[in-house]
Amino acid sequence: MIFGEESLPKLLWWVLDTMRANLVLALVFVVSGFALCTISFVLLNVQIPQEPFSLWSELPYVGMFHYAGIVCLAGAILFLLMDRLENIIMNIVNLVVISVVVLANFVSFFFGGYQALLPILFLLGLLGTSIVSAWSAIRMDTRDLMTLVVIATLVAAVDEYAHTSAGTLSYFDNAVPSPLTVSGWGLFIILIVTVAGVLARSRTLDIREQKRIRTFPFFASAILVGSVAVLQGYISVFNWALIAVYAMLVLGSLYYTYTHSLKWNLMLMASSLLFGFSMEYMGRWEGLWTFRFMEPISLLILFSWPLRIWTVNAFCTFFGADFSKDNS
Repeated sequence: MIFGEESLPKLLWWVLDTMRANLVLALVFVVSGFALCTISFVLLNVQIPQEPFSLWSELPYVGMFHYAGIVCLAGAILFLLMDRLENIIMNIVNLVVISVVVLANFVSFFFGGYQALLPILFLLGLLGTSIVSAWSAIRMDTRDLMTLVVIATLVAAVDEYAHTSAGTLSYFDNAVPSPLTVSGWGLFIILIVTVAGVLARSRTLDIREQKRIRTFPFFASAILVGSVAVLQGYISVFNWALIAVYAMLVLGSLYYTYTHSLKWNLMLMASSLLFGFSMEYMGRWEGLWTFRFMEPISLLILFSWPLRIWTVNAFCTFFGADFSKDNS
């Protein structure tokens, strides 16, 4: 079901009709981000003890606009980089689906008691991810969106259970697995696929297609995961559940990278490592989770992010959802 002009109030249709250019979307994103962050910081009167943010706590308005800028600029740049000016046609089913996913993330956050930690950077990242993913979701085919969300959530449940039960990491809410991360996968992967699509369509990143080395990103990731597991001692906690999960990730990633272009594989890898690093480090720093050896970031978890993204996409292709089609 698509919103049509006859089914919308004239004012709402006028608003949607004016939000066609990505430049306008970027402007709306900036204004909305600053407004939301301003309200949240004023009402919560947050004091952040970590450096260098403790200095900003003495000047709340300075810190407020710095934090808001992180989210706003990221979203604005994303839309400005998009090289296609398309009308935003809202699909009500997509809107409901992505709203449920976003709501599940925030409900999991509060029911897990994470608000006690005051994880400001994590919340800002979640807010920015929600906005970008929502705008991307309403442009997607409904069947593709639902396929991506369902498969990402199912794979997340299995993956997170294996890692937490084996003791590679633990969450603040002590859940096995944590609903926050399971629900977060459905939102996070939309962001990664969206950014990978922007990069893949970029004319400045011209990567020549060579079928013989399509799987190079996969082998690089697999070697890094294996090396870290041995060198950092994670191999000692591998149980049958974790072995089965990594076997699934390896087979799914190998299949997917072999059947898709080198450029698309590299863009998914780069996007997943970038956002995976940001999320894992931020969550660890603010106390949402801890890794087995108390490191700032687990390289095992980080280097497995590309394998996770490729595997989810591999399962999606079995159901007819191939997100590389419009991003080649």
